[in-house]
Amino acid sequence: MFIVSPKWVYLSNKKIESNKSLLIDRSIIADILVDNKIDRTYGKVPRIHYQNHLMVPTFSESYIDINDCDSQLKYSRKISNLFQNGVTKVQVVANDYKKILKYVPLPNINISNKITLDSSKCTYHVIRDMLKTIDFYKSDTSKVFSINLLNIMKF
Repeated sequence: MFIVSPKWVYLSNKKIESNKSLLIDRSIIADILVDNKIDRTYGKVPRIHYQNHLMVPTFSESYIDINDCDSQLKYSRKISNLFQNGVTKVQVVANDYKKILKYVPLPNINISNKITLDSSKCTYHVIRDMLKTIDFYKSDTSKVFSINLLNIMKF
């Protein structure tokens, strides 16, 4: 267990709070703590301070990069390894949306997908075609996508 103490924490998708910390147990947020009560209750638990940071907790317990996966077997091994260690919510990250769609997810794991694109290297047409394909999955609640655009100013 350890405690993460940022300057601000965005809680419940509603508000930014200060003087709050997160108690982390393995990869799970175990509790939200009030800073002035930490020393009394959790004095011996290691604490990491982030003086000028805003922390936005997510629903993902972990993430994996599948850019190096070239087969269903490698993909399944990565996911299985996380599941065996108690992780049930994963963000799968890849540079190519086709790679994400290519692999069959394992049952009992909640997966969200993040596609990372370099804006300086991709065109409007590439993004449009990708969005058309991803839109097909809107009605499938088991497939959740987000897009991360690198170098947005160079698009």
